[in-house]
Amino acid sequence: MSEFLIRLATPADAPAVSALLHAFSHTYLLAPTPQESAAFFATISETAIRSLIARRDMTYIVAEAAALAPLAGAAALRSDGLLLHLFVHSACQRHGLGRRLWEFLRDRALQAGHCGPFTVHSSLNAVPVYERFGFKVSGARQQRLGGLSVPMRLEPPH
Repeated sequence: MSEFLIRLATPADAPAVSALLHAFSHTYLLAPTPQESAAFFATISETAIRSLIARRDMTYIVAEAAALAPLAGAAALRSDGLLLHLFVHSACQRHGLGRRLWEFLRDRALQAGHCGPFTVHSSLNAVPVYERFGFKVSGARQQRLGGLSVPMRLEPPH
């Protein structure tokens, strides 16, 4: 599965993006309280995703694959360099799609004049992926909304 179409997300993509993110919630959540769980799932609801897609300070992209409906992947980068989402459907992992999504966002940000660092709050299982992209752990693990994340940072090329 090597043919992927990467494009800017539209509000119509929100249900599929939300479903994709829900499928990975177990990789982030530890043992959330009901309040933490509700707060976390609110951040990846269709409404929340539709709002992110519409933001002017956000580039939200999706990847389609002919053999997989509706989405192979999704990623979002804020204009300040914070990578909010980078998810690849389990059937499409280990085919370079995560790297393609990241490089699409990175290149677009650099072309738009972003010169500061790129950052991400990685789930524990995704740290090795981000390290392959050049990110480095930049702080202690953080607990938020019932999950655990690792702050990471990547300085852009100069």
